[in-house]
Amino acid sequence: MFLQSVGLMPDNIICLESNRKKVEERIHEKLKQTHSNDPAYSFPTAVKESVDESELNLKAVKEVFKGFYAEIPTSNRKKSDIIDEIAVNLKQFFLNFFIYITYLLIILAYSKI
Repeated sequence: MFLQSVGLMPDNIICLESNRKKVEERIHEKLKQTHSNDPAYSFPTAVKESVDESELNLKAVKEVFKGFYAEIPTSNRKKSDIIDEIAVNLKQFFLNFFIYITYLLIILAYSKI
C-alpha cells in the first residue's frame, strides 16, 4: 500500500514469510532500541499491535495482488534454499512478462493488417 501511496505500482510481489514468534522477537528488539529509556513504555502491547498491523497490511497486499504474489517460507530453511526459491520466482515472473509482451506484439501486428 505504501508503494501505491508514492505512485509506484509493482507488477509482482515476493514476500518472505516468517512465523509470528520470530516477527515478535524482531519487533521487540527494534522497539527496545528506540524506547529503552522509557520505563512506562509497554513493550508487550506495542509488539502485539505492531505484529497485528503488519499481518493486516500483508493480508491486504495478498488480496490486491492476488495472482501476482508469491510467498516464500523462511522458517527452518537455509539461506541458500530461500535464495534459490526467490530465483525460481523471478525467472517465472520474467517468463510471464515475456509471454505477455509477445502476446501484445502479436495483437498489434494483426491489428494493422
